[in-house]
Amino acid sequence: NTIVGDIAIKDNQIIIENPYISHIISIETEHLTDIKYLTNSKNITKTNDTSYYISYNNAIETKNGYNVLKNNKLVKKVEKDDIVKSASTSAYPSNENEGQDNEGGHYIYSYKGKTFTTGRKVLGIDKYIERLQDLRCNRQVRVAVLDTGIRQTHELFSGRLDMNNAYNYYSNNKYDIDDNFGHGTNVAGVIAQCSPRNFKIVPIKICAPNDIYTSEAVTRLAISSVKNKVDVINLSYGPFGDLGLTNNDKAILVTCAGNENMEITEDQKIPNSIYVSALASQFMIQDYMKHHSSNYGDAIDFAAPGHSIYTASNIGDSNYTYNCGTSMAAPFIASECALVKCEHPEYTREQVKQVLINNCIGLNDPFPEGKDKNYGYGVPNFEHSIFTADLITKIEMAKLPNKTNYVQNKDSFLDLTGGLLKITYDNGKSEIRAIKTKEISVNGFNIKNVGINTITIKYAGKYTQFNVNIIKLIDDTMSP
Repeated sequence: NTIVGDIAIKDNQIIIENPYISHIISIETEHLTDIKYLTNSKNITKTNDTSYYISYNNAIETKNGYNVLKNNKLVKKVEKDDIVKSASTSAYPSNENEGQDNEGGHYIYSYKGKTFTTGRKVLGIDKYIERLQDLRCNRQVRVAVLDTGIRQTHELFSGRLDMNNAYNYYSNNKYDIDDNFGHGTNVAGVIAQCSPRNFKIVPIKICAPNDIYTSEAVTRLAISSVKNKVDVINLSYGPFGDLGLTNNDKAILVTCAGNENMEITEDQKIPNSIYVSALASQFMIQDYMKHHSSNYGDAIDFAAPGHSIYTASNIGDSNYTYNCGTSMAAPFIASECALVKCEHPEYTREQVKQVLINNCIGLNDPFPEGKDKNYGYGVPNFEHSIFTADLITKIEMAKLPNKTNYVQNKDSFLDLTGGLLKITYDNGKSEIRAIKTKEISVNGFNIKNVGINTITIKYAGKYTQFNVNIIKLIDDTMSP
């Protein structure tokens, strides 16, 4: 096969870069009528008042079209397309031994007689769904899944798909959204498990018919078409540049960080989006670690489970599988954003994001205040039950725990029973909450350090401190 691209020199080697394999270029012009006859295009799609995507029959015609238009004075800008891939690391069918790791923990759990991925439990999603039921909040929320398509007939999606807004933007037709690879079905399966039945999934296919790769131009076109029709967009593909989202758009874009174990800076992320890294386990949140393949850096906003995620498979209508990576982490956060939008449809992206921040459990060493490069603000766990977008400005100890004296070689764990936190918001309101170990991060307790230990508690991104006293036991037969 002939490779069509541009000759370049990199590391003293001649290479072909920027291949035109997507058969698409994008242009910006106010004179489309005057220039469209110059290029032998298959189709021209308008994305806004002066921007268009031009598609061709093959790579040779794409390159010729680019060369014709790049020197035309009537064209303000012409860009080649970028090819990107999905962000999962593996998928494997479920079997009788799957769902349990070597620590004896389970990747699935039962809730009201149904089986779900454990990620739903550790993120406190049950809590928010119950809240919406108590509030009788049945507003229809739409979550678009931009991916490889979906297995429409899978039992998990029964009554859950919005086919009126479904579309294949790569092939430019409404009907071909079948999933040949399974990735889109896996992602949508997480969302279906983490949302009530009044939430609708909108399948948006952005990959080529026989390939798992997509292009930046196709993705930008899909987002421009759905961003004001849905509440949340999940994009488990990348990396991308600017996809055209603004602060005025209705949809919240949640995207995966990627699986190259690379650092991503804030200026490399998609503007106006939420980035999600993957965690390597699903059990005690305080024991979480970054998934070995997950990207990290200042771009990360939140972390979610990304290891052995139980979800729908595309090989059968009642088949399930396990998948890993940031592709599987992103739909957890997309589901949480959708839950907030159900209760608060008026909330902006930043307000929804603030609700998640308010419910975050920080991981690792809780210093310094703010975001962590591996986990962002942390893991949003709705067991916190902070359902407001008011900014938490301060936390402080309202009451010390019952136990503040510990004995070396006798006590092993920090006991926070009886402790109370005072939470203050930016509107001046405050509330008192009991300290729950599973909702906080703790640093500073070391039973070997005799004397005063200063304990630091991180809650919803804020910190407070108190002291405990560790007493050295001279004789194990004696009491202090």
